[in-house]
Amino acid sequence: MLLNITIIFLCLYFAGLCEAAMDTLAHHYEQSIFKNMNPNYWNPVISGKNKWKNGDRNQGERFFLSSTLLVGFTEGWHLFKMARTLLLFTSIAALSNWIIALLMMGLFKGVFTLYYKTFRED
Repeated sequence: MLLNITIIFLCLYFAGLCEAAMDTLAHHYEQSIFKNMNPNYWNPVISGKNKWKNGDRNQGERFFLSSTLLVGFTEGWHLFKMARTLLLFTSIAALSNWIIALLMMGLFKGVFTLYYKTFRED
C-alpha cells in the first residue's frame, strides 16, 4: 500500500511539473528557461512543424506516427504532454491495475482524437 501511495504521489508530482512546462512553453516561452534551448524544438511558435516532412504538412508525416502517437518526440510541448498523460495513467494503474489503466488511456486518446479533428476547420 505504501508503495502504491508513493507511486501515485510521484506520478502526480511530475505530471504537475509537465503541466507547468506546457503552460510555460505555450504562454511564456520568451520569459522562460526554455528560450535558451534549441528554439526549433522548444519554441512552440516554430516547433509544431517538426512533425511534418520539411516542415510542410502537405508533404505528410516526418516519420511514421510523428503527428499522432509519437508526436511527443517532435517538440517540447508535446513531449511534456506525452509524459503528463503517461504519468496520470500510471497513477490510475497504481490505484487499480494496468489493464484498466490501458483501456482508460485508449478511451482518453480515442475521444481526444475524435474531437480534436472535429473542432478543427482545416
